[in-house]
Amino acid sequence: MKTYNKLFLVLLFTLSFLSCSVEGVDNYNDIVGVWENIEIGEEFNTIHELTFASNKTVKSVFRTDGLSEGVGSSVAIYSWSIEGDAITIEDDEHKWVYVINSEKQFVINDGQQDLIYNKISDVVENY
Repeated sequence: MKTYNKLFLVLLFTLSFLSCSVEGVDNYNDIVGVWENIEIGEEFNTIHELTFASNKTVKSVFRTDGLSEGVGSSVAIYSWSIEGDAITIEDDEHKWVYVINSEKQFVINDGQQDLIYNKISDVVENY
């Protein structure tokens, strides 16, 4: 009986370890790609693209299209990490934490509202 108990514990431990590691890999692979937030306003529109690469870098492209002010854009490179349902983007001066919601979207609150990012591509080479 003791042998069966030990065997059961080893089997239970192995299964729990494997299920956790597979889940983490799937989350990581789901993040790599291009994510986009589009905000349409009365004065201007904004598009924010986040391109997550497999080397743990993310390219942030922020574009504005103002009705009276023209077009503007900025590009920056950051590092990213994932822990559970939270994705952290940071550099030496900035840090943002996004949450993955039940619809598989990134969500961050800018202090006024939740900003929703949808995945638009799994391919990062074109962005």
